[in-house]
Amino acid sequence: TLKATYGEVDRSGGPVNNQKASQIAVGAVYDLSKRTALYGTWSGINNKSGASFAVAPLINNPANGSAPNRNSQGLEFGVRHAF
Repeated sequence: TLKATYGEVDRSGGPVNNQKASQIAVGAVYDLSKRTALYGTWSGINNKSGASFAVAPLINNPANGSAPNRNSQGLEFGVRHAF
C-alpha cells in the first residue's frame, strides 16, 4: 500500500508573523502475512519566512531543522506484527 500527504501552514499574528512551511510525506506498507507487515515513511519540511518546524523536533538543534528557514527531513521504517 502506497501513501502520500501534503500540508501547508501559514502563521500570522504575535511574535511569529507570516511564517510559512510546507510538508510532504511518502510511505509504503508491505504485508508479509495477515498479521505481519513492513513499513517505511519519508517526510520533509520546507521552512520559509523565519519558520522553524522540524520533522522530529529536538530543542535548539539546528542540524535537525529547528533553526529559522532550515529544512528538515526524517525517515522511519519497521516491522508491525499483531499478536
